[in-house]
Amino acid sequence: MDTYYLLLKYIRSYPKVRIELGDMVNFLRQRDYRLRTKIDQPEGYEELYKAIDRLIQDKIIKPVNPRKKTHFNPPLALKYAIVKEDAEDYTETKREIAHLNPAFDLQFYLSNPQIYQKDKESIRIIEQYLSHEEKPLLSINELSYQLFDDEKYFKGRQDSPGERILKNLGVSYEDLNCYYAYEPFIHHQFRKNPQDPFVGLIIENKDTYWSFVRLLSSCSTILKINLLIYGEGKKIISSLRYLELLNLKAEKLLYFGDIDCEGIGIYHKLVETYPSLNLQLFQSGYENLIKHTAHKSPRKTPKSQKYREQDVHSFCLHFDKVYANVIRDLLSKGLYLPQEGFSLAYMIEEYGAAHV
Repeated sequence: MDTYYLLLKYIRSYPKVRIELGDMVNFLRQRDYRLRTKIDQPEGYEELYKAIDRLIQDKIIKPVNPRKKTHFNPPLALKYAIVKEDAEDYTETKREIAHLNPAFDLQFYLSNPQIYQKDKESIRIIEQYLSHEEKPLLSINELSYQLFDDEKYFKGRQDSPGERILKNLGVSYEDLNCYYAYEPFIHHQFRKNPQDPFVGLIIENKDTYWSFVRLLSSCSTILKINLLIYGEGKKIISSLRYLELLNLKAEKLLYFGDIDCEGIGIYHKLVETYPSLNLQLFQSGYENLIKHTAHKSPRKTPKSQKYREQDVHSFCLHFDKVYANVIRDLLSKGLYLPQEGFSLAYMIEEYGAAHV
């Protein structure tokens, strides 16, 4: 259950007419293991903000004394009034909901008729389309444009309402005969024996990716890697689904990025998003990056990055004390080491078979 629905259920059963932001945060910490530490980090706060904003837009709560806010950006009010629904006002609306397509799960809208009033027009369009005996196979964005003249009504924007409405109705994309259009990634395979399992390496940056391609394609190496994937920064968080379409079943997927807060965040987001994959850090890559840049003066990160104590701590657990201390010291000072510091020449030195 996502953050919005957890808070909605909590607020509906809350005994008082006013509720504080701190109470909602504490509730989420107890109910959602993902948010226990994540809620103090930018991604977790963003998720909280979106949920609270939706509750306000759906007239479930409204800010009280909005001048008192959090210090984060965007800010949230510290206290809210719970908008109590008047059951008598929604008698006709609930009757209308009850007569919707029997394939719909109506529980959410029967419990929240005021949200139904807001979503009503879109629900009618979806209901009409679902009643068609023959539905052509379309991508999600194609169907979105066909139904709503907006290719991103279901997916593609932070405020895309379509997917939320489908979830409220218990309707899947398969029910509408539409499919997810995978975002492809650049990759190279080096498997000599078709029976060998894939051991993949995801590389954050382009130059380092192509250096590894040269290493594995042109040199004799001690690395047991036969699949390279170009992560292209944060893009890999969504594009890694492309593995399903390629039908590449990797025994293990290693990740190698910059030593900075963003690179570490990408790794943790991948682990969270793809729990069924055996995702691990490419430990030797990070250690060699530190080793071969020891003579350099680390630079400040080129853009503001949030230091996430929990992410850094769990990342450092993969390394021995010496390397962990270097990483922790760098990040706490807002410094970083780009992957490019571990060049092709150094890769050949470390991983070339002749150097063993």
